Amino acid sequence: MTKIYFIVDNDPLFQPYIIEDSFRRFGGTYKIVGATIAMGDGRKISDAKRKTEQLNLYGRKGLFLLKILDSYYRQMDLKNAVIVGVSAGVKSAFAKNGITPYCALDINEKQHLEHVRSCEPDVIISCTHQIFKRELLGIAKIACINKHTGDLPGYAGVLSVFWAMLNDEKIIYQTVHIMEERLDAGAILAKEGYTVSAEDTMYGIYAVQFRNAARLLKDAVDRLLGNEKSEMDMSKRGYYSYPGKEACKAFRKKRKLFTVRELMTRWAKVDSKIVEV
Repeated sequence: MTKIYFIVDNDPLFQPYIIEDSFRRFGGTYKIVGATIAMGDGRKISDAKRKTEQLNLYGRKGLFLLKILDSYYRQMDLKNAVIVGVSAGVKSAFAKNGITPYCALDINEKQHLEHVRSCEPDVIISCTHQIFKRELLGIAKIACINKHTGDLPGYAGVLSVFWAMLNDEKIIYQTVHIMEERLDAGAILAKEGYTVSAEDTMYGIYAVQFRNAARLLKDAVDRLLGNEKSEMDMSKRGYYSYPGKEACKAFRKKRKLFTVRELMTRWAKVDSKIVEV
């Protein structure tokens, strides 16, 4: 049976959806042998710069609300609580399925690499912002694959949903691809698009993506093993970095990042039409 290893961000808002649904969808066909929680985004920037970026994106009120909610979920995660039908956090989502995750500040550190190697994974699935370096990429016997929240190759980089909404895209995609040393490159295994309405928020679109991600990942692994893939046309590559102050201002004139109702109900009523690709 093909062995799967997950590396995910320590994000209690979205990641539990992927984790719980993956165990439902992968079970019986594939064996999930381990998991790592990446405890940071891996970027070597100052605390002051990170805070400025967050304030530009969310504003003071938005950032305060997100930090309060994030803290609450993390406390509930320690109690293995369930909130609106989903595990409160990443650790409890894995724990309820019999996996004790490894926690790593840097997924490329030697001790972590040794741990992943000891699990003998055939496929490593990345749902993290941290970058896989050459040694980590080489551990998987078949391949490392990445779930990217944008339409590749056009929306490589970070915060793809933000940039797609700012660019007035009518359909926003997420892509699963084989990982290479170059960021957001490698053959595409699966892609899915979602129509965007005038009322949709950035976090609402992320919620739709994460709710559908496990199914897309399962399809991607099936295609990987069947050698069904399509090469990226790198001549169409676009790369987006973390947005600056002016881009964030422009976004808020057009769209909302989230609503309080969405956050408090954990996107219970979020819906979007899936577009065939």
